[in-house]
Amino acid sequence: DFLMILGRNAGVSVPGRHESLGVVLRELPNSVFSVGQTEPRSRVYAPNTQGEKHFIGPFVSYQIAKALSRSEARDGHGLRFDEIQASVMPNLRLQSTSIRQRLKMVALCDKNTQTWTNKPTGFEDYPGTDALGKQIPPEGVAAFEVASAAVRRLNDLGLHQLFAGSH
Repeated sequence: DFLMILGRNAGVSVPGRHESLGVVLRELPNSVFSVGQTEPRSRVYAPNTQGEKHFIGPFVSYQIAKALSRSEARDGHGLRFDEIQASVMPNLRLQSTSIRQRLKMVALCDKNTQTWTNKPTGFEDYPGTDALGKQIPPEGVAAFEVASAAVRRLNDLGLHQLFAGSH
């Protein structure tokens, strides 16, 4: 058994040589039990870039639909806009217009009670909450959470301008 380590300058670095991706193989003793792990190769998008925006849109729509489904199942009615805004990803600080845009894709508003409820499946080509969830890749969620955690750490260090994306 062996352990393979990939990394920049994984071997001995030589002054004057360019950086390269090195590979180091190390033997493992017989008394060690190991389980293989493959490093995920999905891209983590920088904040405020097109890649992140393409992921966040459908993800927010799914989160809104899921919150409405839970409310309808638990309480028997939908949610008001301010409840949706407070409960669906409050750490993103999304603008009201972008939340309202995503909300209109998955929900109907009752003008009398000012509550939003999920659209019936098939109404205006709405696929349903479960189908929306299946469109969100788990790797995308993990990458989004990693990026959000990194932004939070930068903010905690007082670095606010460094992560403002260019797109």
